[in-house]
Amino acid sequence: MGVPWLNSTCGVCGFCTSGRENLCEDLFFFNGAFAEYALIPPRVVAMNLLRIADSLPAARAAFVEPVACALQALTAARIQSGDHVAIFGHGPLGQLLGLLAHHQGGRVLLIGKPGFRLERARAHGFACLDAASAPDAVEAIRGLTGGRGADITVDATGRAEVWEKAVASSRRGGTTIFFGGCAPGTEVRLDTRRLHYEELRLLGAFHHTPMSVRAALALLESGAVNVDPLVTHEMGLKEVAEALELMARGLALKILIQP
Repeated sequence: MGVPWLNSTCGVCGFCTSGRENLCEDLFFFNGAFAEYALIPPRVVAMNLLRIADSLPAARAAFVEPVACALQALTAARIQSGDHVAIFGHGPLGQLLGLLAHHQGGRVLLIGKPGFRLERARAHGFACLDAASAPDAVEAIRGLTGGRGADITVDATGRAEVWEKAVASSRRGGTTIFFGGCAPGTEVRLDTRRLHYEELRLLGAFHHTPMSVRAALALLESGAVNVDPLVTHEMGLKEVAEALELMARGLALKILIQP
């Protein structure tokens, strides 16, 4: 079985030739979710037609895109075995980042609000911090890491105030990954003393590259990371509106739509 990954890069700009295709000057997206049929542009097929092993169920193969994005971010984080990795956000992408960070040897702590998703995270074995019951999440994270702060912090919420907490929770010389994109025009406040004297690394993480897509597919085919627990519902095409409503209300993680 083969499937085209539905975007393509130009392959000739400076970003493409330096391995940063996610920043391609002519990045092309093809959107066709929930369509019964779609005519895939030749440009996409030529670059990103990938063969899926017969042993890989379609439900797992559907995770290639989010896994590739998460791998892109965590590769930049350079996780070392035993690193404390604090992930702000307990939604499907936050939990996926947690699974991958754990696979890379990190000691993962998910920070989120109480409710269905946080309970699912706990059921999957994640260490979790209820941000609603912790008067100061930053201090709580420092308390759980011997007062140092996390080696790596990741925002998976796309909220400016959480970006600031992620930076504040980082140890000296630590790395913060901004995985969740904030609204255009959003501004954040940063402690410039810490940035300079403690050599903090602040990195944006956008999209994926052909390499990270192929790495994601290989990871899913190997079964090294089990994404099945992230699928909390299976629904049909007639229930797409209901599925989107469940996602918006935080009452689902990933929903498998069976055509």
